[in-house]
Amino acid sequence: MARIKSFWRYLKKVTEGRVGRKHYFFGLLLFIVSFFVIIVLLSLFVATLPSPNSFFAVIYVAAFMIISFCIIILYILYIFSLHIRRLHDQGNSGWWCIPPITPYVMLFGFFKKGEQKTNKYGDIPSGSFLRTILNLRVNSNI
Repeated sequence: MARIKSFWRYLKKVTEGRVGRKHYFFGLLLFIVSFFVIIVLLSLFVATLPSPNSFFAVIYVAAFMIISFCIIILYILYIFSLHIRRLHDQGNSGWWCIPPITPYVMLFGFFKKGEQKTNKYGDIPSGSFLRTILNLRVNSNI
C-alpha cells in the first residue's frame, strides 16, 4: 500500500510546474530521437532470437514483451507530463491533455506563448534543459 501511495505522489510531482516553448520543443525532440534509438535496439534484440522451436525463444519473447511494455509505459508518462506542464505554462488545466484532443494540445504547445507571470501552476519556467524537461528538483522528496 505504501508503494502505491509513493507512486501516486511521484505522478503528481512529475506533472507539477511549467515548461516553456523551447524546452517543450526540445523535450519532444528528445522523445522522438530516443524512441527511434529504442526501436533500433529492440529490433536488434528480436533479430538475435534463437530458432523458434527452442525453449530460449519463449524466454526471449517474454523478455521482449516485458521490456517493451515497461518502455511504452515510461514514454506515455513522459509525453503526458510534458504536455501537462506545457498546458500549465499557458494557464490551462492538464485535463486538456486527454487523448482525442492531444494533437491540438501539441499545436498550441508549439505556437501559443506561455503566461509571463506566475500563475496557479508555478513560477515562470527557467533552468537547465534536463532539469526542466525531467522535472528535477534539488530538494525533492518522493
